[in-house]
Amino acid sequence: VEPDYIGHGSGESADNEITAAYEQALIACDNALGMVIDTLHTHGIYNDTVVLVSTDHGFKGVGHGPPAFPLGDPDVTETWLITNNPEITNELGWGLQNDLTPTCLALAGIVPSVLTPLYNRTSQALPLWDANLENREMTKPSFSQLQFSPVVYEGKTFDVTVNISDQSGISLAQIRYKYGTIWRTKDLQVLGGITYTTSLGPFSEGTNILWYLRAVDNSTSLNIALSPENKTASFTVQEAQEDLTLPVISEVQYPQEPSIGDPINIQAQVHDESDIQTVYIYYRINGEWQNKELSHSGSDIYEATIGPFNSGTIINWYLEAVDDSANNNSGFYCSETAPCMINIAGNDQNNTLLIIGGAIIAGIVLVIAFIRFR
Repeated sequence: VEPDYIGHGSGESADNEITAAYEQALIACDNALGMVIDTLHTHGIYNDTVVLVSTDHGFKGVGHGPPAFPLGDPDVTETWLITNNPEITNELGWGLQNDLTPTCLALAGIVPSVLTPLYNRTSQALPLWDANLENREMTKPSFSQLQFSPVVYEGKTFDVTVNISDQSGISLAQIRYKYGTIWRTKDLQVLGGITYTTSLGPFSEGTNILWYLRAVDNSTSLNIALSPENKTASFTVQEAQEDLTLPVISEVQYPQEPSIGDPINIQAQVHDESDIQTVYIYYRINGEWQNKELSHSGSDIYEATIGPFNSGTIINWYLEAVDDSANNNSGFYCSETAPCMINIAGNDQNNTLLIIGGAIIAGIVLVIAFIRFR
């Protein structure tokens, strides 16, 4: 009778009470441990032996699947350590699951940091007697500037942006979300600095989503913060609404008279209630229209660079933005029939001066030659 086998078969508890089969498995383990300790006493080596009793996981139902510590359910990831050595403790009264291996290695006189390859997560894992306030930072990560989609329509995503900071840095940032009976996990992406973002969906109309954010710092305590702490944020997907509003292109910036050899950078703010799918610049130089997609450089800012072009080149151009609605509405800045225009400044004035100067020099040379040969 083995506890892990019984736990996977029928679970370790039911209605907060240990199951009879699991209890018998623990009793069998206790009897086996007693035989080991009796043998140590019989041979007179008990006092020279460190006995450590622990487990690799708990149970949730009949399973213990991912995620692992520190993100899994406490019933699964919070384990225990029993020992006959009173020195294996600390002022916190607790350690991390990762501390078990370095504790055993240290008792054997082995320093984890000298192992090759390096022992995983050595910066967080400590022998238990070193896992104290001096070595463990206890401050949880903090969330700020949380922004998320106030309403989510069918076919659209739920977007989240948040700042997450901690004095030890952030080792993991995730969103946990549930629809139906299953909790799912998705990592947040670093947008820049301490700003993280992600998107969920799209989902069908009527789907109810529970969600919360979870961050783990990079300290030796692996402190966890939740937002909201009670894990009760939610939204229900609404019926898709017809969007007839065109994207708005504003604050367009570009060089009015660029010089020869200079690339032309065009920047614009583009906004639409259904978000933006693409923004293109269309341009032509005495011929067919060409196009280039503007890159999204943050917030509502889009930009692209074209050129450089030769002296005297006249460029006709316009911008088109397409929203992410079902209608794919298009908004324009200038247009194909009424394009904007950029004229590449030439060096005609300098060329004229060079020609005039050359003519004057040539004239002087002729006069000198006439006087000389007269």
